[in-house]
Amino acid sequence: DLILMDINLGPGIDGTVAAQEILKTKDIPILFLSSHTEKEIVELTEKITSYGYVVKNTGPVVLAVSIKMAFKLFEANKEISFSANSLIQSESQFAAVYEKSPIGIVQVNLQGKIINANPTFVRILGYSKNELLQLKWKDFTHPDDLEMNSELYVDVISGKRDSYSIEKRYVKNDNEIVWVSLSVVSVKNSDGKPMFLLGMVEDISERINIEKLKKDEITYLNSINQLAIKLAPFSHKDDLYNIISKSLMKISGAEIVTLSIYNPEQKEIKIERIEAKSHLVNIANRYLGTNILNLRFKVSDEDYQTMLSEVVGFKNSLSETSFGSISPTIGNAIQKMTSIDKFAGVAYIIDGKLFGTSILGFKKEVPFPSEELLKSYAHIIALSIQRKTLEDKFYHVDKGMRLSEEKFSKIFRISPDAIILSRLTDGVMVEVNDSFTKMTGFAKEEVIGKSSSSEMIGLWLDFNQRENFVNELLKNNEISGFEVKLKKKDGSIINGLRSAKIIEINGESHILSITHEITDRKKIEESLLKSEAKFKTFFNNIHDAYYHVDVNYLISEISPSIERISGYSREELIGKPVQSFYENANDRDLFLMEISKNGFVKDYEVKLISKNGESKWVSLNANLVPSSDNKLRYIEGFITEINDRKKLELSLRKMAHAVEQSPASIVVTDVDGNIEYVNPKFTEVSGYSEKEVLGKNPRILGSGLTPRMVYCELWETLKAGFEWKGEFSNRKKNGDIYIESASISPIIDEFGKITNFVAVKEDITERKLAENILEEKEEFYHAIFDRSGAIKLLIDPVTFKIIDGNPAAEEYYGYSHDQLIDLKIIDINILDPEKIAEEMQKAISGEKRYFNFKHKLANGEIREVEVYSSKIVLRGKPLLYSLIHDITERKFAELQIKKYADELKTAVATKDKFFSIIAHDLKSPFNAIIGFSDLMEMDYKNKDFSNFELYLDSISKSSKSAFNLLETLLEWAMTQSRRIKYLPKRINLSSKIKENTEFAEMQASKKNIDLSINIQNDLFVFADKYMLNAILRNLISNAIKYTYQKGSVIISAIPKNSFVQVAVKDTGIGIPKKFIDQLFKIEKKSSTPGTEKETGTGLGLILCKEFVESNGGEIWVETEEGKGSTFFFTLPVA
Repeated sequence: DLILMDINLGPGIDGTVAAQEILKTKDIPILFLSSHTEKEIVELTEKITSYGYVVKNTGPVVLAVSIKMAFKLFEANKEISFSANSLIQSESQFAAVYEKSPIGIVQVNLQGKIINANPTFVRILGYSKNELLQLKWKDFTHPDDLEMNSELYVDVISGKRDSYSIEKRYVKNDNEIVWVSLSVVSVKNSDGKPMFLLGMVEDISERINIEKLKKDEITYLNSINQLAIKLAPFSHKDDLYNIISKSLMKISGAEIVTLSIYNPEQKEIKIERIEAKSHLVNIANRYLGTNILNLRFKVSDEDYQTMLSEVVGFKNSLSETSFGSISPTIGNAIQKMTSIDKFAGVAYIIDGKLFGTSILGFKKEVPFPSEELLKSYAHIIALSIQRKTLEDKFYHVDKGMRLSEEKFSKIFRISPDAIILSRLTDGVMVEVNDSFTKMTGFAKEEVIGKSSSSEMIGLWLDFNQRENFVNELLKNNEISGFEVKLKKKDGSIINGLRSAKIIEINGESHILSITHEITDRKKIEESLLKSEAKFKTFFNNIHDAYYHVDVNYLISEISPSIERISGYSREELIGKPVQSFYENANDRDLFLMEISKNGFVKDYEVKLISKNGESKWVSLNANLVPSSDNKLRYIEGFITEINDRKKLELSLRKMAHAVEQSPASIVVTDVDGNIEYVNPKFTEVSGYSEKEVLGKNPRILGSGLTPRMVYCELWETLKAGFEWKGEFSNRKKNGDIYIESASISPIIDEFGKITNFVAVKEDITERKLAENILEEKEEFYHAIFDRSGAIKLLIDPVTFKIIDGNPAAEEYYGYSHDQLIDLKIIDINILDPEKIAEEMQKAISGEKRYFNFKHKLANGEIREVEVYSSKIVLRGKPLLYSLIHDITERKFAELQIKKYADELKTAVATKDKFFSIIAHDLKSPFNAIIGFSDLMEMDYKNKDFSNFELYLDSISKSSKSAFNLLETLLEWAMTQSRRIKYLPKRINLSSKIKENTEFAEMQASKKNIDLSINIQNDLFVFADKYMLNAILRNLISNAIKYTYQKGSVIISAIPKNSFVQVAVKDTGIGIPKKFIDQLFKIEKKSSTPGTEKETGTGLGLILCKEFVESNGGEIWVETEEGKGSTFFFTLPVA
């Protein structure tokens, strides 16, 4: 399809506008025709289209060429449009990846300044994006990494290289150091010049930290893995033996290592390599009289079987380890000169065949590697020797027959690795060697002519792995070190490293592959991973703290358990100098001296400073690990907190001192009663010296006055494992008799066996004499105490315990004697215990003797008592001797008298107020009545009746005022005299309010006041009808009185919990704040004239308060001067 458009639409019409619209059709090519040749029209048309402009009279050839060109331009535009859309889509996808990538992405200009960064990079560094855009990459690069990174950066921006990848450290915003893997690529313009650098950053801190973890088990397993890796690539015998001996010495910690190879034909062992310090080799050569490497030892059948049955053996003799090949005399001499005094013998065995042995010599302080570890070494080394022996044969065969087909066949057969020759196209196996059949379990005839991936063979565990293998091989024509998983005939899985090359045979491509089995190594690697996980668990949960200090004495590793010991977290300590945590710097110097001298310290006790500043005792067990030049490489060890142990030791020292200084005699005997220890007090009391009594029986102190039954009871109690307490009458060395109070206990070991007896004895001769005297006095005291009719108690002022009480006390309080002496005084006295203690101290000191308390009887009754207490001493102990007198009735009488006095005082005050009101408030209305009556009488006599109406109105008002005053005074007086009976009942509040407002409507209408009610009809209260009427009458009357003309008074009520709240609101004059507190007080009675000079008594609100409170409610006012008042009161809901 094609659109041909004539731009000539008519005279004066510009066809280019229409052309622009047609160009919006993008799916069809377009060609414009025109008879115009004017330059302006041509230029305009060429601007709006890329398809072309053809003048009509140019002829069909030009038109045909133009049409063909239009189609080509259309296709080109489609391609450009597709590329542009793809570019937009790619940019959109890049932006999405850029923003959401888990890898940090950063753009850096050629001056090293950050020009963009994704959220992951921002998070890694801890800066905000705006902060990062102000920085250069050098600003957050660790100082130790700057030089290396700068060289690579300069190479990239100068064009020497396009990219680089490194592991480096960044310093985060909070100064924390983070390890990252950084890959940088140069983004260039079309001229090939760098525009900016794009960096991909991955946080590898966790990996780096895990790599730092170090523990013996991981070190051992790593060494196994390293040994396997080191031995795998070697093919020449000398290199192999050298690496075996060097590796064994390095990873085992031995002082000397020998490697001997067994010759089965000669049945002898020849020492092939020895790894040790040169002076040790010289010593061995001197005593042997020959070069040790020339030694050959015959192996008897018996020794051969011993080696096969005992892969690893630990011995203390070089001669014994070498199966007698080195004589005991020479062996002992070598051991003495080299300080090597223990040996490990290792045999290298595969499939019941001996390939060689090693002897490892250790110094006394260096521990043996574990047997399991040495067996692992032995297995790997045996495999390597076996393999290299076969390869050595292969090497020699190959050397002589390199081009021979027969030679290739031999190599093919004797190779210890599986060799497969298969077609490239379909994987059909053409040839396999014996090692293949041995490795997989398939016979040759089972696999030749069949594909390794066929269902019948199924050699590849994962077919995708074969595809990857073949693709990689096709890509490079050869491949090496490709890890494969193969399935044996019996279904078991083996791991292998496969190398392969494409070769041409008869013009057809074949794959020649060699597979070396690494199943054992993979198991070791898996074991290593498991062990790392175990160690991580061990490391994180170990009770003691493991630590590692580098050559600069900085803490490079420490287990999390250090936080329990020191308060510091592991992260706070990494990188810190260890000496800063010693309480005494001299202790650190002494520690370094000892570990430098011996290579280790054991149970080294020192004080460290914890995070909170507390000093803590710890025990250090550490080893110094030297470098190859015998300098410090690092120190590692364990920290054990011994703070409690040190405290215990201090306590024991104090206890020992206390025993020596004890005022009591202390005797320790064995199980037969023979004396093993006496303290100085024993010798002082008994008169015997320590030397005189050691080994003797305590019977030497016997006076013959202690009954035999006492000793029988003593031994029966002690042999049963219990403590015995009692008294002895003993005889001193000078013959004097003395009395001892003794406590004897058995000492029992962890197996429950009695090992000793310990006796603590006190000379109580004088005390017993005093007690006898005191007993006589107490008998006299008890005679007086018990027979007295007064209430008496003996009280311990320290414990508050009632020591004794006489019969009168038992009767008064209602307790038996046993119950009474089981109580404390705080169980009886209801005063606060602290206050009781204060009062008892006053009694003890004599500061106070008489007290008034409230005591609680057994039946719960509280009684007022007056107590006389004084200090007495019984049996050397101060007690309170208390006499108790019940004053409850007296106190009650005193309260009644006080109450009557208060009521009388109130009544007198009320009477005075009442008379004052009568004298003052009643005087005014009666004066008005008398005055106006006199005026009427005078005017009547003069026949002047013009003012009679005024006089009568005034007399009427004064009479009503007097009546109201008298009515209020009468009601108030009745409340004061209790003559108004409170008779509550259920009352409809709405009806009662309406009833009282009807009486007030005339008063309100005179002042044009709007009197309204806002209350629901079914609201009931429980109150006295007479009192409710008085409350409403007074409050409504007051509201009208103090409201201006045309004001309003609203009476409302709402239920509130268990009450009804009534409000009388007016728009009157309000009440000044200073008068609010005086409204409801008789002593502050005041009366303010109404808005039209209405008078009052001032008693109305006082009466309201008394009536509201009599009905169980409350009354209060809310008011604002000049705006009105609202009086509230509450009554119980009915």
